Amino acid sequence: ASTGEYEVVGRLEASAVFDGNERPQLYRIRDSRTGRTVAYMRPNDTMVLPTMIGQHVGIMGLMRYDPALQVNIVNVARVDLLASNTAFVPVD
Repeated sequence: ASTGEYEVVGRLEASAVFDGNERPQLYRIRDSRTGRTVAYMRPNDTMVLPTMIGQHVGIMGLMRYDPALQVNIVNVARVDLLASNTAFVPVD
C-alpha cells in the first residue's frame, strides 16, 4: 500500500521492549494488517503522542536504522492522526 507523503503509516503503540527502564523509551508503529512493527519513534515534548496511542497515524520524517538498538527509528517532522475511530479498546 502507498503511504503517500508519509514515511511510516500504522497504529501507534507504547513499546513493551523500549519502555524507558533498561532501554530508551520509544513508541512503536505497527502495521495494522500484519501486526509487525514497521518502525519506532522517540518521544518528543512538543507532540501529544500519549493521546494518540492506539490510533492510526501517518508520520512524516526520515527513517534510519539504529545499529545500537537494531531497529528502524523515524526522526519525526510531523505526526498526523489519520482516523480518529481506530483506537483498540479491549473488551472485558
